[in-house]
Amino acid sequence: MAANSSLSGVRLLLVDDSADNQRLFERILASVGAQVDVAENGVVAIARSQSIRYDVIIMDIRMPMMDGYEATRRIRAQGFTGPILALTAHANPGEEERCRAAGCSGFYLKPINRASLLKAVTDALTK
Repeated sequence: MAANSSLSGVRLLLVDDSADNQRLFERILASVGAQVDVAENGVVAIARSQSIRYDVIIMDIRMPMMDGYEATRRIRAQGFTGPILALTAHANPGEEERCRAAGCSGFYLKPINRASLLKAVTDALTK
């Protein structure tokens, strides 16, 4: 992604149970102008997505209370049609297929670097 690229005006929901990942990803996305809301699990993500219109949701898959698979299914059932990007540290066989079957439109493995994260979001917005 070019240094002058911008996500200005883009509203994202970042769903991750790791406070370190929340801070890192939020800092990266906000540095290019994105407005980032954070949810620490799927239950909170569903509640936020009911009251706020997001352009993109970045969804961790393995979380307590409600995993990203179920949260994605429920958010899709509520009518969200925008991109939901699965972000997981688990590269188990079939993981990408399970994420896509739940309704994710993209699949990315952690750790993800700054350029890859920004490219994933930008690409999702242009599809």
